[in-house]
Amino acid sequence: MAGFATDEIRGLFQDWLNQVEAEVLAYLSENGGQIDVAGIAGRLSISEKSARHIVGSLFQRGALDLGQVHGTTSQVSEAPVQDDANSGKAEATDTKDE
Repeated sequence: MAGFATDEIRGLFQDWLNQVEAEVLAYLSENGGQIDVAGIAGRLSISEKSARHIVGSLFQRGALDLGQVHGTTSQVSEAPVQDDANSGKAEATDTKDE
């Protein structure tokens, strides 16, 4: 479907994504750097899968770094981000405390 999108639609999507990423960073700032995927998803009215993708993208681009890691009690948190020995890239993992 992305191949059929016009430049205008791709630009609008990128604008939306930039706004969502800014809101995720604001949420993290308000919560002491702790990532709570369920909280992010609820605040932004997106799925937890989308929230995890956005957080991962922010880590990949360097907008978040491991120095900000504090962890949370549930969901994906900055603390469980583990270094993938094969790729050398950080990867977020699910940690559900139910």
